[in-house]
Amino acid sequence: MALWLWLQIPGAVPGHAQEDPAARYQEGLNHYIQADFEQAAVILERVRNHAVEPRLKHDAAAVEAVCLAVLGRRTQAEQVLTELFQERPDYQPPPEIASPWVRKLFETVRRRAGNMGEVERWNQRVDALLQALASRDIAEIPAAFARLRASTWKHPKILAKLRVLDQRRTLSGELEMLSSFTSRRVRIPGGEAYLGVGRRRRKVHLSPYYLDKYPVTWEDYVQARKRHDQSAPAIPPGKARHPVTGVTWKEASIYCEWAGGQLPTRDQWEFAARGNQGLAFPYGRSFDAHRCNTRESGLGDTTPVDYFTAGKSPFGIYDMCGNTWEWTATPAGKGKYILKGGSFREKAEAALTYASREHDGNVPAGDIGFRCAAPPDALDAVLRRLQAFAEQLSIPP
Repeated sequence: MALWLWLQIPGAVPGHAQEDPAARYQEGLNHYIQADFEQAAVILERVRNHAVEPRLKHDAAAVEAVCLAVLGRRTQAEQVLTELFQERPDYQPPPEIASPWVRKLFETVRRRAGNMGEVERWNQRVDALLQALASRDIAEIPAAFARLRASTWKHPKILAKLRVLDQRRTLSGELEMLSSFTSRRVRIPGGEAYLGVGRRRRKVHLSPYYLDKYPVTWEDYVQARKRHDQSAPAIPPGKARHPVTGVTWKEASIYCEWAGGQLPTRDQWEFAARGNQGLAFPYGRSFDAHRCNTRESGLGDTTPVDYFTAGKSPFGIYDMCGNTWEWTATPAGKGKYILKGGSFREKAEAALTYASREHDGNVPAGDIGFRCAAPPDALDAVLRRLQAFAEQLSIPP
């Protein structure tokens, strides 16, 4: 998958910039005028990356750079302006932002860009990437990687570094894992908890861990298999965002390994579903057919993983009541594993947070899906690997 696909900026609407970039630019400019610099920078970056008309791209870059400078991100601001001046050395800021200090900023960066060699510009972008990694700026890291490819480089040493980027097939996977910590994973604090009910109630201690906010979807699963050169099933019509089903326990485990984690244990799953309150259902103590997808809901099939927003668990986890059963890492003997969560085919009692079922790991089913967990240091591990990779990209003077 192309590297730019990982550039999913919070607050932006995918595809919106392509539909009407001029309107999006005006929206970003309005946020700038209202001194909402953070949101303005987010919107304008997408316009800069996706608009086709050169003047619009350049104006978006200019206003974005000013926003970044106001927010104290001087290095990023200068990098955006440097790229702008490489394309338009004579560019002047639009009147909406043309204050004396802005003109001074532009002229300072313009002079520097004019004297900067190609290797120096490359190293500047690498330095910005390393800075984003050091500050753990998860939104900026994929953008900084993408900017390394954003120019038409000619220097042989830079072309060699670009070949390293092209050959590093795991880079897109690492960036996907990084993205998952903001978009798809929730950190569960762990600690002491009471799980089970009645005579089976027990006290456990759980270390902190991450858990997917949503079950793995058809779209996620098929893309991952293709990325790893594996045969992939066809996505059922209209079900790209529904939980994937028909997956064996081993297939689910392999997917979680690709995603830098593993299937959750029964205890991890249950604690994330019921929280410290020991809830019977993720959303409360009483069943509500309007907040989940069980037989009582009358839907008769799976639903999108984010459909029941009112059915989230205390930690903000979706679909832990109905829709599909979910594999866990906990064995039940003789090749069987524990399932949790119930499904659209089951009545409410199967979807109780403390309920479970045993199922043969080799037998997939149309109402069994899964989600992934990850250890507490998983994010640190991804950042360390990306840091080591980024350090190889600098070119000595």
